[in-house]
Amino acid sequence: MLFAIRCLDRNDGADLREATGAAHSAYMKERMAAIVFGGPLMADDGKTRIGTLIVVDMATRVDVDAFLAHEPYKRAGLFAHCEVYPYQLIVERGQPCQ
Repeated sequence: MLFAIRCLDRNDGADLREATGAAHSAYMKERMAAIVFGGPLMADDGKTRIGTLIVVDMATRVDVDAFLAHEPYKRAGLFAHCEVYPYQLIVERGQPCQ
């Protein structure tokens, strides 16, 4: 099942994001098979990272919660708020999905 994960950084989180970025990248690379797509959410300036958006394919919400519980940004306290939603992919790059 697909799940969309949206996490927004704390207002004072830029240094924490920088300090834990390598651990976050390594964690995501180890779990690449479950990641449909993902990346940082950006501020209006197009340069400042303000959060994370990831769509994962996992069996249950419990699996997603475990994935998040061990995620380095989350463990370090970077996120002010995280939301998880079941997700249905309908269109990808202008083409209908099955």
